[in-house]
Amino acid sequence: MYQIVRTTDRTRDERLQRHFQNHRQSFLEAYFPEGSLVDTLGDPILENWSSCYQVVRDLRELLPFGRHIELWEYETFTQSTLPHIVTASRRQLLYWHLSQATSHLNEPVERLVLTEDPRLLWEDIIPPLSGEIRNELHRGNRVRYLTQFSLSHQHIAVTFKEIRIVTNPVGDANLYVVEDLVIANGIELTYDWEQRFWETTYRNQDPNLINPDQFHRPTSAPLPRVIVEQARAALIDRITSPEPDRLSPLPPSSPSTSEWRSWDPGPVTPWDTLPTQCYCQKEVCSCGFRPDTPPTPPGVNLWTPGAVTLPYRE
Repeated sequence: MYQIVRTTDRTRDERLQRHFQNHRQSFLEAYFPEGSLVDTLGDPILENWSSCYQVVRDLRELLPFGRHIELWEYETFTQSTLPHIVTASRRQLLYWHLSQATSHLNEPVERLVLTEDPRLLWEDIIPPLSGEIRNELHRGNRVRYLTQFSLSHQHIAVTFKEIRIVTNPVGDANLYVVEDLVIANGIELTYDWEQRFWETTYRNQDPNLINPDQFHRPTSAPLPRVIVEQARAALIDRITSPEPDRLSPLPPSSPSTSEWRSWDPGPVTPWDTLPTQCYCQKEVCSCGFRPDTPPTPPGVNLWTPGAVTLPYRE
């Protein structure tokens, strides 16, 4: 009688790999023709933290990076877009397998992590739309933005953060209120490949869209022009209306005999709006007056209080 020897699992896997290898390139060309992939290195809206920069075009187009997402758009995303993201993510895994994508350590690529470019988002995209965003928040509608997309052989994760408002009174009498857009934790949607359903995780239970308890400011956000103008006005008002407790009128003094440079107003600054009366505090005065001090060495230019530029040597 003949004895049948069962093929080992390892031998079987090696044969399957060898047979598949003969057709791998043709499968890759058939399923991923030219134009079906995008290179995320050239994408200015997002950052790719993975070893493989080629992303399936269908998947990239489904991810709304680089813009704010209002309530209606978020509901459309969760109801209609998530199923397509699963299909496109499956194609991304297939591409890794067919292309044999590896990391710089020659290990198989196991994870794709995409995030927004915070500098572009908060310096160029959000500011022109800040009025629209504030209106939505005042209506009680949440405003989100996509901050991260993660794909692995175990799960898919889509993470949103929220944009909220923090009010800041301006001036001693709190006559003006400046509304700053800030960042708060939002929501994470996770898809498990084995369970085959989406799970929702709320990262923030605070319902306050205005003045939330926990938030942080965008580090790249430019200072709003209105704040700059109000700060300048407050500085001028502080100079022209000194507090009696803090500043005292300049006592009579004889002309200085030291070799100080003559008063040069230079560029226009808040100090140019000073009144004729001069106030001093310690060694600093609110006008061009200089106390009697030892002569200044030749060739040295002293800094003038309120000057925009630093002194230089001639």
